Amino acid sequence: MDVYRWFVRRWQALSLATVYVFSVVALTQVTVAGATDPFSWPEAAYHALTLFVLSSPGFPRDGHAFWIAAVWAVHFLAPLAAASVLAEGVKRVRRALTGPGAAARKLKNHCILCGFGNHGRRLAEVLIENHPDTDLVIIDRDADVPDFVLVHGRKVPVIRHDLASDPAGTLEAAGVQRASSLLAATGNDLLNLSICSVAQAETRSRQLQMLALVADEGLAKGVQKLFNPGNARLVNTYYASAKRLLTETLSAMDQHFDPAERDLVVVGCGRFGAMVVQTAVERWPEVSRRPWIVVVDHEADVRLATHPALDDLPEGVVVGVCGDARSEVVMRRALDACHGPGEPLILLCTDDDIGNLATAVRLRGQLKGEIGVLMRVFTSPPADLARELATQGIRCFGLRELIAESLPQWLKADEAERQSNQRRSRSSQTEKPAE
Repeated sequence: MDVYRWFVRRWQALSLATVYVFSVVALTQVTVAGATDPFSWPEAAYHALTLFVLSSPGFPRDGHAFWIAAVWAVHFLAPLAAASVLAEGVKRVRRALTGPGAAARKLKNHCILCGFGNHGRRLAEVLIENHPDTDLVIIDRDADVPDFVLVHGRKVPVIRHDLASDPAGTLEAAGVQRASSLLAATGNDLLNLSICSVAQAETRSRQLQMLALVADEGLAKGVQKLFNPGNARLVNTYYASAKRLLTETLSAMDQHFDPAERDLVVVGCGRFGAMVVQTAVERWPEVSRRPWIVVVDHEADVRLATHPALDDLPEGVVVGVCGDARSEVVMRRALDACHGPGEPLILLCTDDDIGNLATAVRLRGQLKGEIGVLMRVFTSPPADLARELATQGIRCFGLRELIAESLPQWLKADEAERQSNQRRSRSSQTEKPAE
């Protein structure tokens, strides 16, 4: 693949060299008009150069038919190859003068967005929607992303570089020295932290407000214990979406949930499931009965004992049921562990969207009564499918939409923190005694 990319990037130079060498060889094999003998090698090397600027040494007259045809061919191929290289040169000069790099060099006090995936796109929309006066520069390695993208009608420059291979050079191209804020949303937790670390090192003499999306709770806690990420604010996307699910989405779905009466059954104790458990305990700390949360997972006991987000849970609040939720026996054990007077609410939170759907359909066929079943999908299903599932008592919540709805709060908090830091900075400068 690397060899292929090398040839793709250098095909024009290779074609130019090939045409030139072929022209030199061909001119030594034929006699052109006005000459008595074929050119010597030095003469052929010189006259082959003139072919690229439409200055022919003469048309072929005598020689082998193949080489006569070859000389005629290079009379057309040489100027075409030269025109192609010239056009590419003009394109590069124009890109250097008017492209995204030039646009970024003109900006000051702008925001740099690293990553233009699902989260990055939504961040860009929210940022421009809530801060229309803020300039934005996007960094993304996807070659399919154009030089400028339209976000709410505004043309935003895109620096196409790989942050993983050259973070310092890429951030410099985006103008990190002149930027006021940076959002790391690449989808890679370690890379997001690395970007903030490099940006902090590049801007030691000034304050740069940074926000990094970090989905791994253990990693986020470890980072904050081991070193100070500077001005970087670490945001757990799964925690934010779980919080929104339990505070707003349930009400929007007409799913009245009172933990004093209903138990919560969480299927899957991965990154999102663990955040649901943590958020539920934080949301309803006053619940006195034990337990009222049941976790179903292949390794429920191990995950409950070792997951960093569940270290500080009150004793007896959560009980684990080991097994596969697709098994009727396992789900019956989970429901038997529920002791609330009302029907439990089941949240399917595994990373397998298809598996969640299959489990939800199976549960509705097995369970009776008013037991609520909500399943996690990354992107909300089409409206027709969602309505059909709702008629069967299955509600869907889109993780992508939950995260997107939480972004404005992150940016508002980030903006409030930045303004607070600016006020403290101005206050400290004002209080400095005169020398």
